[in-house]
Amino acid sequence: MSIFHPTISFIGKNKEQNCAHVNFWCNSSLLQPCCDANNRCIQYSIGISECVIEEPQEFKSELINSSCTFDRDCRRLLHAECSEDEQCVCKPKNAYRNNKCLPILGEFCTHNHQSCATAYSECINFKCQCKNGYSQRSDNQCMLNIIGENCDDDEFCSQEISEDYYQKLILFYSNQHEYPVDVAGVLTTIAFDPALVSRQSESI
Repeated sequence: MSIFHPTISFIGKNKEQNCAHVNFWCNSSLLQPCCDANNRCIQYSIGISECVIEEPQEFKSELINSSCTFDRDCRRLLHAECSEDEQCVCKPKNAYRNNKCLPILGEFCTHNHQSCATAYSECINFKCQCKNGYSQRSDNQCMLNIIGENCDDDEFCSQEISEDYYQKLILFYSNQHEYPVDVAGVLTTIAFDPALVSRQSESI
């Protein structure tokens, strides 16, 4: 009686090191997940990573709108795909910023503190969310939490604000009854009640 022994395929893998070659799945937890030092192990979703050629930053801007036939032709630009017009474009719910396709609020991101497309947002627990001190006000906008401002729920006010933040507010108010605030990339002026600053500062 013959016994069947299953074989393991090492195509695309280095049998000794378990590193992967370009365009093959890789293990990002390894010290060197890609056999070629010029390749990078990119995580596309939870549990799925692939070795891709790491392009110099100055060349990545040339990848967007470049010609393609398949999605894999655009894989050197993370979160990109090949459009019906056969051009490399950012995937839906991603935006082109600083030569990169970056996910917008609520979308999957590859690692904590990775840049996200929305101003004042970052990658938290593999999801693009507003940074500490900011709250989501629309589908794709993070705005600064203002003490004394109307709010819809407790979560809006739950962000921890540093003592340095309050010192800046007090400094602004000591010079004028209104102070400038950078909200979603737009400098605006907001009236402020000094009693609110005083009470909040005393509670720190």
